[in-house]
Amino acid sequence: MAFTDLALLTGQLGADNPEGLPDERAAGITHDYAGAFFDRQLHGKHEPLLDHPSKAHPGVTFQHHTPERAF
Repeated sequence: MAFTDLALLTGQLGADNPEGLPDERAAGITHDYAGAFFDRQLHGKHEPLLDHPSKAHPGVTFQHHTPERAF
């Protein structure tokens, strides 16, 4: 999935993507995670939503990436 309005736009046209999330669900997930990210990064607030998977969003999985060291 991407952070786009495609799900909302197709939902308004009456054509939900059968392979994706319903428009309102996708918008809710995007809203919650993007808001938590910006609150953490810009305001320094602790956001538990970003610490581990949430029961409120069972379809969201976490990918852990370890950056490579540049030497």
